[in-house]
Amino acid sequence: MNMRICIIGMPGCGKTKIGKRLSELTDMLFIEIDTLIERHFDLSVTDIFETHGEHRFREVEKVMLKEAMKYENAVISTGGGLPCFFDNLKVIKQNSFSVYLKLTEDLLIQRLTNTGELKKRPLFSNLNEEEVKVYLSKTLKERDSYYKQADLILNANDTFENICNSILDNMKDFR
Repeated sequence: MNMRICIIGMPGCGKTKIGKRLSELTDMLFIEIDTLIERHFDLSVTDIFETHGEHRFREVEKVMLKEAMKYENAVISTGGGLPCFFDNLKVIKQNSFSVYLKLTEDLLIQRLTNTGELKKRPLFSNLNEEEVKVYLSKTLKERDSYYKQADLILNANDTFENICNSILDNMKDFR
């Protein structure tokens, strides 16, 4: 079976962890777009944002998405903003089974705060807790219309096994 699964959603929703687990379950290649971008620049995402700016990051992100789509059997984890720029969502929809891992604002904030992930993420790194809440709320509202176009929307507050099983069950009916 030739298939690409593309996982989208906000930072902290579990795209990487679910993607890696799905990759293990299906023997499909795991591709994380942010990792490809970091290798391209030989810098962390945070350093790329600081050195080259968000626009340049988004340009390379678009190229890396198209590169990832060349693999026939792959689980692809995107950055949170990827579906919202250029024609990236169209590329995802035309070339993969897309899954939106959805979390409430409160759970996103809780996950990002508790794991220390905020410091690693360039769009959050200089914000205090209240500013993070405002930013996440605003960003989630802006991105939700893109995310909701996914082939499958799942509650990301379930167990990894349940999420992976739901994805595998639902992709059987895809195309």
